[in-house]
Amino acid sequence: MIEDTRKGMGLWVLAGLLVLAILGTGIWGAMRLSALSVAPGWYASMDGAQIEPVQPEGAEEGHDYYRLRFVLTNNSDQDIYVAGWNLGVRPAKGYEYAVDVWHPWDESITLEKEPCVPVGCIGDVELILEVDPEELETKTLRVALDPYGETPLELGEVELP
Repeated sequence: MIEDTRKGMGLWVLAGLLVLAILGTGIWGAMRLSALSVAPGWYASMDGAQIEPVQPEGAEEGHDYYRLRFVLTNNSDQDIYVAGWNLGVRPAKGYEYAVDVWHPWDESITLEKEPCVPVGCIGDVELILEVDPEELETKTLRVALDPYGETPLELGEVELP
């Protein structure tokens, strides 16, 4: 007597596909989790922010100057350079260029000489801010890691005295 086994074969094929789907999802998920630990991006935080008025040498008239100090924790996958082109300070509202990181032009400064906070480290940061009081609408400033061509990472807010 000959039996029709095609019905049973279909169930085995479906069961096999289900097992492959479960294994594939598990493997894909594991790869995604391992990729998260080395995913590119900026992960940093700012702690202990202090701000005080200063009058640096070479300052322009009509602007107010402040020294901003804080501790930067770098949990990124690359070094964070402590410079005006990498750290942005902007008013919480109003004209965004009313505040700028001030640094007198020095053509001898190169990337190798710029201070940085290495990967996995903390570092003391000190910036001099140049504020245009006529354009400033608020005393609240936002500090961000703002690498060129990438989405800024908000580090926190400080209040001008």
